[in-house]
Amino acid sequence: MSLENIGNFIKAITKYGVKPHDIFEANDLFENTNHTQVQSTLLALASMAKTKGNKVNVRVKYAEKQEQRFEPEKLREGRNIIGLQKMESDISQAFQEELTCFICLGYFTDPVTISCGHSFCQACLHLSWEDMEVPVHCPMCREPSLQKDFRTNTVLKKLVSIARQASLKKSLSANDHKCDIHKETKRIFCVENKIYLCKLCSESHEHCAHTHCAIETAGESQMEKLLIKMASIWEKMEENQQNLEEEDSMITQFRDYLTQREDMISTEYQKWYPVPFDEEKQHIEKMKNEGQCALEKLRERISLMLLKSMELRDIYEEMMVLSQKPYVELLQGFEDILQRSESMRISMPQNMKPELSALPITGLTERFQSFQGERQQ
Repeated sequence: MSLENIGNFIKAITKYGVKPHDIFEANDLFENTNHTQVQSTLLALASMAKTKGNKVNVRVKYAEKQEQRFEPEKLREGRNIIGLQKMESDISQAFQEELTCFICLGYFTDPVTISCGHSFCQACLHLSWEDMEVPVHCPMCREPSLQKDFRTNTVLKKLVSIARQASLKKSLSANDHKCDIHKETKRIFCVENKIYLCKLCSESHEHCAHTHCAIETAGESQMEKLLIKMASIWEKMEENQQNLEEEDSMITQFRDYLTQREDMISTEYQKWYPVPFDEEKQHIEKMKNEGQCALEKLRERISLMLLKSMELRDIYEEMMVLSQKPYVELLQGFEDILQRSESMRISMPQNMKPELSALPITGLTERFQSFQGERQQ
């Protein structure tokens, strides 16, 4: 077979209606190199012949073209639906952006609106302004504010709750939230086992005696408990910081007092004549030793408070991260972080009052009592 004849055959079947992508190249047959493509072309030719009414028992015939004609009103309705869907998508995106915190870039958690009108998570502002004195500045516009504590914006908080529930419904529709046994969506939270169940599983013998509630309800409830716990931890952080500052100030004051007391002891001893020098020296040495012991205890107390400050901050930041999680993750991580935060509250270090038990001398006892009275104030 000549290359010219093969070319004429290709032209003929193309004119007959065989699609170009179904036709082999001339060299495929001439050089005897691509038998598969040649066979595919012959099958395509047979299918076209059958479509045209010829009796060919090879393959299936091509589907006939069927045009769909719609009334102008139907076309307009379709365009309106597409437009509405796009508008709803744009509104949803804009709505989500308005509920996003500028600092953490997540949904607002316990949102507050500050004096300039911008809103943030309460916890984000706490950490952002932690070491600042008023006036503080808005993280977005830098406008100064004369207060650091703001009340929760309840309207914004409700909108965030609605958005979170919408996200939850979307995530529950995914296949990984289907029950492996009953193939139903797991919408129920088992309080005892901290797992998610479908309705049939919740009614089974294994779980029927347990406490159940909808994931949305359980998520909202645990979120409120988490916010209360975060507020409590923040109060402990502030209390610990205040104790730390007082303890640091106490070290300076106590050092000054030790110096003054040494001078007073020397002065008092000079009033007694003749007084052995060794007695004065021993008295001062004993006072210094006791003073150094008290200072060491104060330093140890400060070290404990610094460690507690880091622990409280770490647990607070963990709670912040958990509060940003979807409800399905929040419910499973809440109990662990709750127990750890409770143990921290119990072991809060307290201030100590340094005391000296050196031998009293006329005039020194009154001065020491005066110092303790000033410390208590």
